Amino acid sequence: MTSQYRQVCEASHEMGERNDCTVKAIAIVTRLPYALVHEVARRRGRIPQRGLYCSDWLAVLGDCGFTHCTLPGSLHGYKVKTIISAKKWLAKNLPYNRALVWSTRHVAAWSNCQIQDSRTHSRHKVHDIILVEFDGSRRGQEARANLKTIREQLKAEGALV
Repeated sequence: MTSQYRQVCEASHEMGERNDCTVKAIAIVTRLPYALVHEVARRRGRIPQRGLYCSDWLAVLGDCGFTHCTLPGSLHGYKVKTIISAKKWLAKNLPYNRALVWSTRHVAAWSNCQIQDSRTHSRHKVHDIILVEFDGSRRGQEARANLKTIREQLKAEGALV
């Protein structure tokens, strides 16, 4: 496990969370604090200790001021079947990009040229690879302004340092 992944795991553990791989992955690829992403996901309807539907976690990305692009299946479809092969494919083709690897009942983060997850040797089937990029549009600016308000609320409550 990487230090970045350990940090989000510690924050998750402090909050008593489980089934939060999506929140962890989004926190890693956006480089935002876990507690902040957790609060945004909660406002999107995430129930504590339960996962998120794909449409919800993609909306959380937008609420954090990021945009996403699903790679076409023709790019990776026949080559990427498991998280192990996704790791090799990403290292070769997109080493410095940030992405979410959506597999069977799990989401992992691709950042800093490696899978940031405890299941790096998993044989779970990969459904999609989703590139994550900073959203410079007006919607992204509005999302970051809203995020700033949430961050200030969490600091006032003592949930965010």
